[in-house]
Amino acid sequence: MARQARTTENLKDRMADALLELLAEKPYSEISVSEITDRADVGRATYYRHFASKKDVLLYKFDVIFSQTEHHEALRLPYQRADQAAIKEHLITQFKSLSAYKDVLQLIYSRDLDYVLFVYMYKETIARLSDKTLVSRYRTALHAATTFAITDQWITSGFEQTPEEMVDLIMYQLRPGPHPPERDSEIPWKAKHWHGFGEETSAVADGEMPVTETAYCTQPDAVGDATRNTVGEMSCN
Repeated sequence: MARQARTTENLKDRMADALLELLAEKPYSEISVSEITDRADVGRATYYRHFASKKDVLLYKFDVIFSQTEHHEALRLPYQRADQAAIKEHLITQFKSLSAYKDVLQLIYSRDLDYVLFVYMYKETIARLSDKTLVSRYRTALHAATTFAITDQWITSGFEQTPEEMVDLIMYQLRPGPHPPERDSEIPWKAKHWHGFGEETSAVADGEMPVTETAYCTQPDAVGDATRNTVGEMSCN
């Protein structure tokens, strides 16, 4: 039967869907290219014209999943100087896209293919956020790895939090200052006025995190860190 004319996207979609169908039936390592092309009703030449490996097929599927994510021009700035509202909007859209494909993600994870999501998110973030400076490249790498780690935990725990709650977690993890609270009751979206290590105060605006300055104590025989007091002087603990 003669095949109908198909767009490039349609062909790639068919092959990606075919791989996912096969993935639900057997382990990833047992799936052959011939099975994918037969299931998708395309030729091997078509497959190799678009993909070099089965991993590339999965990476394309992640392209589809994230295709609705907004890419703000402000995100091209180094992370610390990028517009925080733009970053938050971008991440919320990203998590909503992931949430819409829960079944696909759970299938991929069930076959121990979570590393493909890491490869996609890491490379996509590095390409978008990093500039040529050494500090920016490493900061961006930290941002990408942290975002994946939190996303990975979200998927493996069954998508318990909303996309908005997940973005709050990421934003608080990546901002400078004290670490986020240990207890669930002190999570930023549950305790609006959060100051440092769980201390609440009305002096802190919603969504802001105060920075506590710390430095290593350099005085002889001193033990502990040096902290800045309310009048700006440094003292050793």
